[in-house]
Amino acid sequence: MSKGALTAMLTYDTATDTSRTEASRRMVAAGWCTAAYGAKAKASGSQSASGASWTTWTSHRAYTTVDLTSADQAGRPADTETTAFRQWAVVITPHGRDKWIGPPENYTAFVELVRSGKGASWRLNSLSLQ
Repeated sequence: MSKGALTAMLTYDTATDTSRTEASRRMVAAGWCTAAYGAKAKASGSQSASGASWTTWTSHRAYTTVDLTSADQAGRPADTETTAFRQWAVVITPHGRDKWIGPPENYTAFVELVRSGKGASWRLNSLSLQ
């Protein structure tokens, strides 16, 4: 579940998106996160600036591809019936419609997933990109 949510949240298309926030809003609207995380994502998105990378991507009418590799390490908390933690190595690569390929962005994503009980769907509850 965390892989799908992260992929949706980090896939951008400057031909249709006005900022990186649009992808977060799509992920929230798809129901892949808790209400609390969704409210936080919406609030922080309204304060975010686009940045230099976005401006460059826009000039190439770029979209991104996202590559996620599990980076779970020994010592992470054990999963419980209602909480799980995941770590991902993230590579976001912009591809311009003019055949330009920009430098990839590399992050580590720390994800907390929660659910109401065994058998219920997991939801993204917190995310840190470093």
